[in-house]
Amino acid sequence: MKTEATKQGDNLDVAKVVRDKVKKVTRKKKKPSSTAKAKRTFPLFDIEESRKIPDVIKQLNAGNPWDPKDIAAAIGMAMANNFYYLSASSRDYGLTLGTRDTEKIELSELGKKLVYPKSALAESEAIQEAFRHVELFKKASVARKKRSVFREASGLRPCCINC
Repeated sequence: MKTEATKQGDNLDVAKVVRDKVKKVTRKKKKPSSTAKAKRTFPLFDIEESRKIPDVIKQLNAGNPWDPKDIAAAIGMAMANNFYYLSASSRDYGLTLGTRDTEKIELSELGKKLVYPKSALAESEAIQEAFRHVELFKKASVARKKRSVFREASGLRPCCINC
């Protein structure tokens, strides 16, 4: 025959089991972290900085595909994150094919137009094409042109030099 103390102990054990099950059922799932980094939709480096890679390939490897380690050494950079972002920027502008993490980095057709221009005008056009190769910059350029056309059609003057 169970004593009153053992009955209370059994009741406490049952209560604990029920409480644990209720916690498991009602425990809220973790929400995705709001601090997750958004994917960058534009190159980290500007065109002039990104141009270093095609220029080095032209000057030191006669425009032929080249190992990223050799390119990094020629530029004076380590094979760290900065070189990855530089090579990714060059790729995003359409100047090169490949990044730090590929076997070779080579000049794209646009990169060849840039480093082997037929004239100063051709070089300028290649830079503009590289700028428009980035989708975000292309949209901004189109929006600016639309504002300009609207302004001309309506007779409005720009409020500043950059408009």
